[in-house]
Amino acid sequence: MYRFIGTGVVWDKQHNKALCEFGRQTCTYETDDPREIGILKELDFDFEEFEPEKPEIAEPEPATEDEDDPLDDLSKDELLHLAEQNGIAIKAGLKKADIIAAINKGMEDEK
Repeated sequence: MYRFIGTGVVWDKQHNKALCEFGRQTCTYETDDPREIGILKELDFDFEEFEPEKPEIAEPEPATEDEDDPLDDLSKDELLHLAEQNGIAIKAGLKKADIIAAINKGMEDEK
């Protein structure tokens, strides 16, 4: 990537339009277009080559076993009712922890 420093408009004769516009005061123009770079270098504009900064992508923190699941506070009957309301099939005889796991999986699958 190149950053050129200049003022005014640079006209592109071949395409009969502005190649780039710096503004009235000294400004920068960034491009990775080889044609534009060649023209601006040929016109002897000051420039610097640089690597564009890559945006940081925040990764979600993995859930730890220490975190409380809000479903833990519900009774087994409330969990079964919640599952039914959300169309999540629960096998008979499951323990509360297994019902919670099934609800969480069912909710994730809907996303």
